[in-house]
Amino acid sequence: MLGREAAEAPGEESRAAAAKLLRPTLPYESDLARLYIGGMSEKALAVLNGCERSAIRRRLLEQGVSPRNRSAGMYVRMAQTSAADRQMLTAAAHASQRGIIRSWDDLCAKAIGRERAQKTTHGERLVAEWLRQLGLGSRPQRAIGPYNVALALDTSPVAVEIFGGNFHASGRHATRMLERTKYLLDQGWSLLIAWTNGRAFPLTSTIAQPCLTLAQLTSAAPTGQRRYWVIRGNGETAPRIAHYFNDQTFVEALGGCLQFGDEYPLSG
Repeated sequence: MLGREAAEAPGEESRAAAAKLLRPTLPYESDLARLYIGGMSEKALAVLNGCERSAIRRRLLEQGVSPRNRSAGMYVRMAQTSAADRQMLTAAAHASQRGIIRSWDDLCAKAIGRERAQKTTHGERLVAEWLRQLGLGSRPQRAIGPYNVALALDTSPVAVEIFGGNFHASGRHATRMLERTKYLLDQGWSLLIAWTNGRAFPLTSTIAQPCLTLAQLTSAAPTGQRRYWVIRGNGETAPRIAHYFNDQTFVEALGGCLQFGDEYPLSG
């Protein structure tokens, strides 16, 4: 039996070689590898040679060329695209997604993806280190339902947000702030927001102390009680203004929380 298989193998190789010799030669067959490595896609090569894309893929593999995946292919495409064309492509991609209503599961899955990506700012990494020095571990970009928070403490349900730009208080960010905050609180999390300004009140290590205090109060509080604190990057209590999302109207809309520095529960 083994002898028969061994005898058939050369025959199969011969048939494959014969088929390769009999297939038509593409107009630019000798240039396929060079053109592909230079940036042309399999689809473009197929159009150039008037054949199916599978024929291009087969010949590239025979020549020892590894096909690009989608990510590598897009990288090559963008490298060959002008700045104006790249802007048009980006605008088209955004337009294609505008108005699409995503399911709750999709939004939660995207939040988990952002947590796994671990994309953090310099300020968030600084705060995480200052917390570590006080014995507080934290997880960056923690997913809570469809949302991500900058840092979530390991020892108690306290989320820390670092707002370093005015865009947080305007446009889409401001519109969804109440809904987002209410969701986090309803899930049992206390929230500390630190507003930072590079000149007036930059981030300093003193910000870690309010985080520690809030963690201690949250751990000692009755089950279900949450707190909502707003401070500045230097650890000081932020003034109550709508821009900081801590004015009376906003906090009362949250319901059942304590504001930083207050000694009484706010009604809601």
